[in-house]
Amino acid sequence: MTTVTLRPAPVSAPVTITLTEDTISDGAVSLALADILHVRHSSRLFRRVRSDYVDLTDRAGARLRIACSGPAGRWGGFEDSAAFITLTAALASALAERQPELTVCLEDSMLWRRVCFGMGLVTALSGAGVAGFAIHDGVDMDRAAGPLVVMGGMALFGAFLAWSSRPWRPERTIPMATWRALTAQAALQCAAT
Repeated sequence: MTTVTLRPAPVSAPVTITLTEDTISDGAVSLALADILHVRHSSRLFRRVRSDYVDLTDRAGARLRIACSGPAGRWGGFEDSAAFITLTAALASALAERQPELTVCLEDSMLWRRVCFGMGLVTALSGAGVAGFAIHDGVDMDRAAGPLVVMGGMALFGAFLAWSSRPWRPERTIPMATWRALTAQAALQCAAT
């Protein structure tokens, strides 16, 4: 049995998650490991803050989220991230023994991908549109060169965001055995720090 207490975010209340031989529970939701149908492990980095989460969904549609956020430079070196890594490694090991045929999705949810795709598309079209109108209206290029470079950069960033988040792209998945090996390696590195 593995029991960890961690804060999903720096200002949130601590959550205690218990992993037994057959179940995982956060006190509000309990899932049988044999009934887990979908596993998603995602990691985001924003302004030196890393946010990781593991979503588990069972056959009945019940969902349990294990989440942790903290400074990216100290990831694995502070208590909450170390607890998250330990729990994730134990969970991967338990699931690999019970359901080795499962795959693990390494993407954000489809809703998040659609939101990012929409923001990227709007950003790309806005940047290209403003730059296009400035060029079309014959704005003096000596005065408009700086803003045109910024608008071009905005259009490229938006295009990159939209392309990388396109919702019709198949989700990236890995076999359960690979996830088990990756989480075990992360736990070893965490223990070494």
